[in-house]
Amino acid sequence: MLAPALEQYDVVVLGGGPAGAATALTAAGAGAQVLVVERTHYEATRIGETLPPAIQTVLSDLKLWERFSSSIQRVPSFGIRSIWGSQTAHERSFLFDPHGTGWHVDRRAFDDSLADSAEERGVRWVRGGRFIACQQHPSRRAWSVVVASSGGLLQVRAGCLVDATGRSSVLARRLGARQLVIDRLLASFGFFRRSPSLDCESFTLVEAVEVGWWYSAPLPEDRLIVVLMTDADICAQEGLWKVSRWRRELERTAHTSARVRGCSLAGPIRVVPAQSYLMEPLCGPGWLAVGDAAIAIDPLAGQGVHKALNAGIVAGRMVREDNVWALPTFASYAARARQEFNEYLRLRRQYYGREQRWPNRRFWSRRIEKTIADEEPKEIPR
Repeated sequence: MLAPALEQYDVVVLGGGPAGAATALTAAGAGAQVLVVERTHYEATRIGETLPPAIQTVLSDLKLWERFSSSIQRVPSFGIRSIWGSQTAHERSFLFDPHGTGWHVDRRAFDDSLADSAEERGVRWVRGGRFIACQQHPSRRAWSVVVASSGGLLQVRAGCLVDATGRSSVLARRLGARQLVIDRLLASFGFFRRSPSLDCESFTLVEAVEVGWWYSAPLPEDRLIVVLMTDADICAQEGLWKVSRWRRELERTAHTSARVRGCSLAGPIRVVPAQSYLMEPLCGPGWLAVGDAAIAIDPLAGQGVHKALNAGIVAGRMVREDNVWALPTFASYAARARQEFNEYLRLRRQYYGREQRWPNRRFWSRRIEKTIADEEPKEIPR
């Protein structure tokens, strides 16, 4: 058998979500030859469907706003309603936001559209691909990479590798990195169907409860996503991954349960990790992690996709404009990431600190003041 031909790229991006797509689009726009390896065909459920009004700016920077406006199914988001700190609902309207409304989208369709846009601009995009191995060649400032695809093995030579594989952090872990974990948050979620005649206000709803907090938002095609955010041990002990226990906890809420009244649960309850962490290290000579592969933040911030796209733009510029094999480059990237993460922790403490109704409940008592320096590193099992 003949060995596969060696393919040459300036940048290989592992992961085709928002962070990987923005990295690829930015690097390709600066003249780089880019390969993206995405393990799925965008067939699996993805959450993180709420886009803030400022998404218009970053999509415009990526020259994607026109495509988003014309071809992506979406539901406008007119603001955030929160029941936090008391039973009184507080609203933050987007009415006076300079960017207009936010949006609720189907994340599978949104991510797939990003991939299509990148391919149209010359990025090679391998769907259903799997990263097998890599070898660093410091003297030549290059990598040898092996990728499995539907067409067989790809042997690739790359000048730089970017880990955009999300919370699995496939490349960073392979290179010896670990997650410095702040909490054990996870999302237990389900999708509801509603009758087209049933009114559903187009806002994001956040409701704090004893075991954590609920999040819900309308989606295209008369769907509604409903998510319970809690800690992994609480979910396991309370059985909140079971439909019956999850529904019972939902019925105890005042506002979220009212929102799903008349709707039918479509499909099973799913559970995905949502913990906050910083990858250490998150870069090194010839490689860097971006998006959730580098830093993961609490979904309470509502900035997941926006943050990932912005991070991808920064990474895409770096792999073209800076020497990613030089010590000052990746040391500076790591320092900025640590500073960003500690600022996020400060804001997180402030927001969770506003909820004082259940100070002795495990979920809330754990949200105490911490920084990376205070936290004993814990590695999440692979």
